[in-house]
Order: sequence, then structure tokens, then C-alpha cells
Amino acid sequence: MRSLFTPSRIIVVIITFSLISFLWTFGLPRQLAEPSSPIIEHPADEIKVHDPIAPAPVAHTSHASIPKTKPTATLHKDRPKESDDHRWDDKTSKAGHTTEKTPVPSPKVSGPAGHDEDGGRWEDKEKSEASGTVSSVVFASASPEPVLELISSANTTTATATSTSSAAPYRHTAAPVKGFCKDVKNAQDVMVIVKTSKAEAADKLSGHLKGLLSCVPNFAIFSDHEGEIDGIQIHDALHEINSETKQKNGEFREYMIIQADSEYKPDAKKTKDLDKWKILPMVYRAYQMNPHARFYAFIEADTGLSWMNLLQWVDRLDYRIPYYSGAQSFINHVQFAQRGPGILLSQGAMRRYAKSYEERWASEWQKRIAKECCGDYILATALNDAHVELYTSWPLMQGEQPTTLDYTSKQWCAPAVTWHHMDDAALSKSWELQKKWTDKHGWEKPYLYRDAFEEYVLPHITAQLDNWDNLGSDTKIIANEGRQKELKGGKDDERAAKQKLEKAAGGSFTYKREEKKGSIKTDNGKDTSKDHKKDDNKGDEKDGDAKETIDWAQIGKMVKDGADSPKACAGVCQEVDDCLQWRYTSKGDGECHLSKVVKLGRKTENKGDSQIWTSGWMVDRIKEETKKWECKEVAWRFYQ
Repeated sequence: MRSLFTPSRIIVVIITFSLISFLWTFGLPRQLAEPSSPIIEHPADEIKVHDPIAPAPVAHTSHASIPKTKPTATLHKDRPKESDDHRWDDKTSKAGHTTEKTPVPSPKVSGPAGHDEDGGRWEDKEKSEASGTVSSVVFASASPEPVLELISSANTTTATATSTSSAAPYRHTAAPVKGFCKDVKNAQDVMVIVKTSKAEAADKLSGHLKGLLSCVPNFAIFSDHEGEIDGIQIHDALHEINSETKQKNGEFREYMIIQADSEYKPDAKKTKDLDKWKILPMVYRAYQMNPHARFYAFIEADTGLSWMNLLQWVDRLDYRIPYYSGAQSFINHVQFAQRGPGILLSQGAMRRYAKSYEERWASEWQKRIAKECCGDYILATALNDAHVELYTSWPLMQGEQPTTLDYTSKQWCAPAVTWHHMDDAALSKSWELQKKWTDKHGWEKPYLYRDAFEEYVLPHITAQLDNWDNLGSDTKIIANEGRQKELKGGKDDERAAKQKLEKAAGGSFTYKREEKKGSIKTDNGKDTSKDHKKDDNKGDEKDGDAKETIDWAQIGKMVKDGADSPKACAGVCQEVDDCLQWRYTSKGDGECHLSKVVKLGRKTENKGDSQIWTSGWMVDRIKEETKKWECKEVAWRFYQ
């Protein structure tokens, strides 16, 4: 009987299976989809279309939401230049016209899948090709109503709106228009949270409400009470604290009174003790209120924030990385971000924090707060529990004011994102400068510390300024006790005393060096000059005394006289090559302070016994020095 598996039959089977495999692989109309690994990239990397790793949260709005649309690309002859990052400006708003919102039909959406779910992280390729029309919309938030940007085109299906004026459809121009700072790039991705108290809200929030917050589409204000200011809701950050904790801790007595009496005006010193209790629940609630935000900026009522620089900064960061960033400080060897200059948290950090908060808040963290001093320190320990570490943001976020910062080459070319200790007037001035900057340069050019120096410092420095303290103090010269009396007429008494001593000693002392250079004294006022008999053999003197005398002989008179007057102090600074500014006070018998960094400082008032300062700057030397700090590129890098 013949076998079924003959060599010829086996060959036929093999060839058949090979053909089937080939046709299955290459004969289909299209290749089957293959799963791809997620891609994480910074905005600077090559743009790649991919599904988002993080699911897109739902945006909670107070107004009817309007779907974002991306119409089919068509040629648009009057499209703005590529450098115009402000999208489409409302030219009519310049003339004071307003736009009424009307029901808008949903246009057909075109573009790669997953773009809207990813929040528009990657940019539209049509924009880079300078073709097509973009219909952008702003979703609502806790701030005043957003402005709709609507553009009509004969060649595309777009949303339209009815305007109160008969002006033509509008677009973004190179200079930002009032109201459209809410819709600049990344504005919808950032939430700003302001922490205040009932004792200071009325006095310290007006600058933010009229300036910064008028441009922020998503923000929240937290305090130690529930209420409103100018129609904007204030959230009670202490609502999450349980009753038992409030009863055990004395700082909540003021809080209880605030809750019981809405007209009560609390003591600012007492409400300050409540600050450390606000920060952990405030951070958690901010995330719950707006989980779709990519970055969260927490500031104080006296924090100056550059909205323009912040948006440019976060554009360089990946929101999925757990960023916890701020001006660094230490307590008990724990590194934390100070609350005053502001704290920046990414969505990646907030997700980790929210999970830990839900697990540890009631059982662990509330007890920890009672034992510690400061809210920003407590936040650092909580974030550490959530495995979020600090990325120090110096020099971008500063704990100084523009007038008190020491300007050096280290931060000269870095963007100024935040300032601290800004009163209402300073906040208003800062905001006006920001508006002028964006009017002139747009929203893509950062405002550097160099620019702050030219605005706040350079116009005010001069050779001498009375009743002014420039805060410089790298070197301090203190006059000997009785020096002013000597300058005012005590020289005769001193000469008589010397003659008396010489007569008593039988003429064996010489005061030739003292008459020429004066007595050299230490800080405790003791005379360090040695009484020696005339002796040709100077080898009998100790080497240490001889060395000290030689060192003082070189700089003795200049330094000794430096604290005599403002003029003398300025003279010392002039003689020191790296001295850029000086200040003098008549405290005691006079003090002269020299500095090799530049600060403007502040005005001082003559109030009786208070110190009166006179300050001066080496203006030409400062200009020559700052010319060396040329900014070839923006120093965005911070201490990671």
C-alpha cells in the first residue's frame, strides 16, 4: 500500500501554506493595526501623534460648554504671521466693541484622533504650513466670562457669532488685546490659587483682582472663611479640618469667631497662626476643582506673578512629570519650597498627592500639622510621602522684590516668574509693566531680570541719595568709639592728654606714628598701638606686631576714616575696584557699608532716634559691569 506522505505531496503542502501565509500578510487591502508604546516627550521634541497616557479629565464650567473644533485646512490669505502666538485677536475690542454669545452650531471636526483628549498638547501641523483656519474657543471658569474667538471663512465650516457692532470678523494681532490674555498659549492649562485670610483679603487682593486674575481663566481664592469679594467666591480652606482637631488647637478660636460672626474683623496676627492648616486641604481641593489643569501655581496675597513668563515656563515642562518647584529653603534638614515666592505643582505631582491625601489626611497628616511650624514645610513632608521631590526653581522664583534683589550675572538673563513682599501699589505697577511689555513684544518674549533692572533700578541710582537705604553690606566699617567727638573738637583734649602722658614717662614715648596715622583700635575700642622706647635695633619687636602695623599702614587711614561721613564712605568705595555701591549711617560713631552687588533698596524716614541712611552708587562702574553680562540666550534652566 502506497504511503499518503510522498515527497511530492509534502512539497505541495509546504508550497500551499507558504502561499497562504504570503497572501495573508501582504495580500490584504491594508496592514492590520499594531499596538504602539506610549511616547513621552517635551514640547521641544519632535511632534508625534499618539494617544495620551493620562486620560482626559472633564472640565467643570459655570457656562455652557462649546466643543473645540478643528476645520478642514484651506488657504487663508490674511492669516496672521507664524510669530503671532496670540491666535486670532479681536480688533474690534480695541474700539470698545463687545461680542454677544449666541448658540453656535458644532462644525465638523477634522484632525487626528486623540487631539482633543490630549488637551491640544501637540501643535497643529497646518499652522506650521501657514494654511487653513483655526476656530478656537475658550471654556468657562471661575473668572469673568471668557471671550469667544470666532472666524468665518467662505471655504470652511466654522462657528459664527452675532456682534453688537457691524465690524468684520476679528483676529489676534501681534499685540495682545484686552480680554484675550485669557486665551494665549497654555492659559487654559494653568490654574492659579491665591491663599489669603479674612484679615487681609480686602486690602491685599485688589491688586490681583484688577491685574493678574483678570487675565487668568482658571483660578480660585482660599481663605479662613467662606464669602465673596467683588462677586468672586472665596473658599474656606479650613472646612476639611474635623471638629476634634479644631477644639484641641487654640489657633482655631479666632476661626470659630469668624464663623459665628460674619461682620467680625479678625486680628491678622491671630489668623496668621491658621495658615499652616490651610495648605494641605487647599492643594487637594484645587485638584478636585480642576483636575484637567496641567499646572497649578499657588501664591500668597503679596506674591507678584508674571502670567506671561509662567505660561512660557510651563510650555517647556512635561505636565506628566511630578514637578514640585519653588524657591528653596530648609527646616530640620528638610528641603521645601517657600510659599511666599509661590509653589508650582504639575498634574503628575497632584495625582500622586491626591492619592496620598485620601489615604493619610484623617489618620496622619492632621496630627502632623499641629506639631509643626509652617504650612510650606508640612506640604514638603506630605509630598515626600507621595514620592514627589522638590525641583528648586531659583532663580526663576524669587523671595525678593524688584527693588531689594541683588542683581548679579547669575540671574541677569533668567526670566522673572515671581516676586514676594509686594504690596498693592507694587502689584499694580508690576501689572502695568507687564501690559506694556506684551503690547510691545507680544507673549513669546520673556521678561528677564535684566529688564527688571532697567525698569526698577537703573533710572533711580545716583552718586548720593539722602534718606535712602540701598541694603548693600558685603563689607562694614565701624568707627571707633568717640570718633565723632574727636572730629567735632576733641583733638585739643587728645593732644593735651598725649603731652601729659609723655611728661609722666620722662619723654621716653614717641607719638610720631599716631600723629601721622592715628590710633588703630579694634572693634572693642582698645588701642592696639604699642608703646616702645626709641631703639635702633627694631629686631626686639615681635614679628606679629610688626606685621600688623605694616598691614594697617597700607590701608589704615582710608579704612579708619571711612566711617567718618558719607563722603568718606563714598571715597572708600571708589578706591575698591569691585565696590558698586555704598551706604552710610550715623549709628554710634558712624558705619560705612560697601557692596559688590547692585540693589536699589528703599526710602527711610527721619523719625528721631531711628537710623538715617545715605546711599550712593558707582553709576559708571555699574554700567560698565552690566555690559559684560550680555544675554546671548534666555537662561530658562533652573536647579533640577
